[in-house]
Amino acid sequence: MNSVIRMYQNLILFFLILLGLSCHSDSQVSPSDLPPIDQTKEETTVNPEALQHFMDGQFYMSQGNYSMAVIEFQEALRLDPDVSTIHISLGECFWALEKSDRAVFHLERAIYLNPDDTEARNILAHQFINRQMFDRAKEQYEILAESDPENVENIIVLAELAKLQHQFEEAIHYYQKAFDLDPHRIESLKKAGEIALKIKRFDLAQFIIKRMTLEDKSNIQYLENYADIAIMNGDKKEGIKALKQIVDLEGPSAGVLNQIGLLYYEINHPDSALKVFSQVYELDSLNILALHLLSQINREEEHIEKARYFADQMIYFHPGEPRGYI
Repeated sequence: MNSVIRMYQNLILFFLILLGLSCHSDSQVSPSDLPPIDQTKEETTVNPEALQHFMDGQFYMSQGNYSMAVIEFQEALRLDPDVSTIHISLGECFWALEKSDRAVFHLERAIYLNPDDTEARNILAHQFINRQMFDRAKEQYEILAESDPENVENIIVLAELAKLQHQFEEAIHYYQKAFDLDPHRIESLKKAGEIALKIKRFDLAQFIIKRMTLEDKSNIQYLENYADIAIMNGDKKEGIKALKQIVDLEGPSAGVLNQIGLLYYEINHPDSALKVFSQVYELDSLNILALHLLSQINREEEHIEKARYFADQMIYFHPGEPRGYI
């Protein structure tokens, strides 16, 4: 049964990812419409004749003859009306025959008879998603997630459902929860970060991308994204840390060092800025930004000779650059 459940979960997740629009509709069947359960009857009491019809139905079902399977399952149900497994099989057959209302009826009946039946809930939830009844699908998956809190697939489906319904904060919550359950699913964090950026929750996006950098410390793209969002949020010290990690991984480059030096300058750390721009100068003595900032910061710190030296370098190598004359 577990393999069947996993199969339906994978189908559901695939369907959700492809689905781009959501709409809402009301179910035509509800548990209140169902006849009462005979509480004195137990499913462990097997009616031999009903069992034979059920097995015949399973055979027809395996052959793809769903119409004949329905006949056999209905006979089994007539003899043994409160067996949830028969209702599940009927639901699957009616689904295959594209009789959605009858499929939903029998799947809901199976759950009514056996609320702990996860197979019926998975199939029913898939049916609701197929009919774009996302609220009702969500109800089923919330129950599944509660009954099996370690099942990450249920959480991911809930995240996808929330995203389809534009419930973005909830989607972010579920994507992060999926990562908490399975740290190998860093893609879930990536989706959460993308949504946070989309809804302009930059503080949340920074937090999420930070988690990504901690999980995959050598991923340059994550570090670059984190530096960008941190700087956008005005958290320049965090931006410097991320950029330094990039330097540690890739080696020093004028471009990244210039960013670090400029951030140090902007947060009023002139000594650190001078040190970094000096590194740039050693790598590329013609670098315009490094020459300009080395001249400007030295002048501000009253290191006049050094300031004049770098200004002269700027004028000599970049005569068309007005910053050398300031």
